[in-house]
Amino acid sequence: MLAKSIDEVREHASKILDMTLVIHQTCPEGAVGETAVDRRVR
Repeated sequence: MLAKSIDEVREHASKILDMTLVIHQTCPEGAVGETAVDRRVR
């Protein structure tokens, strides 16, 4: 994504911020389950 105007920057940023982040510490839907930090604190 390469924005050519400030409006395009806002549009791209809005789309990115609305995305669900899925990483190795989330379930496939992106909800956070137990993390490494959680396990260390308990």
